[in-house]
Amino acid sequence: ALPLAIHSKTPVLFTLHFQVPTSSYNRDRYLVLRKYRHLPFTSISDSQRGDIGLNFIATVYNSLSLADFPFQERPEEYFVWLGKVNPVKGTKEAILAAKKARVKLLVIGKIDTGMPKMLDYYEKDIKPLIDGKQIMWQGEVAVDEKARLLAGAKAFLNPIQWEEPFGLVMIEAQAVGTPVISFRRGAAPELIKDGETGFLVENISEMVDKIGSIDSIDRKACRRNVEERFTVEKMLHGYEKAYTIAIDNWEKYKHP
Repeated sequence: ALPLAIHSKTPVLFTLHFQVPTSSYNRDRYLVLRKYRHLPFTSISDSQRGDIGLNFIATVYNSLSLADFPFQERPEEYFVWLGKVNPVKGTKEAILAAKKARVKLLVIGKIDTGMPKMLDYYEKDIKPLIDGKQIMWQGEVAVDEKARLLAGAKAFLNPIQWEEPFGLVMIEAQAVGTPVISFRRGAAPELIKDGETGFLVENISEMVDKIGSIDSIDRKACRRNVEERFTVEKMLHGYEKAYTIAIDNWEKYKHP
């Protein structure tokens, strides 16, 4: 699409949903993007931009429908981890944090059985830690069940091991009123208000410490954060503004 765009009379806006490559990470993508860096791009977080030098004309956060994630003011006595079972998503680290903090953890995850590495990770690193009492395996669940389980949790543990460009589950959790305790990586500092809608930590020990302080977080503040910043309407408005910029400057972007 990038080389085709420079021949298009209709303006084209590119949104990247992956981790932006570098000269040493996904070098083939890096070289192509650098060649067409003058075209208009939007990022899904400021942290995603890196130093590749693309012409980012806006950051537009992802969104969700609040109707699918009803607010719950009073949680039950468990914590939750949710995502694809993957080393970079911190599945094992979340379990270890819950064990050290002596709290109950529901592990809601999808195992990519088509990828031997992911299946091997589950079998060797995750399954042996699941005891059915403190660490409970829930597997993959439907959207309504996901919202219900998230809403009942005291917090969502998110010890990510990579520079995640957004992380939709962080706003899904806050939408239902559930605080997020996340490693300070990727977009987490943009999505979580530290000390107000959750905590940003550096390691498992700090996560364990903040698990003990989770009752200090106002669940209404979590919901309000999503209502003010991550609704579908907010996202649409952001893209409309970006489209206008791309339209008004298209000839300049095509031929810098």
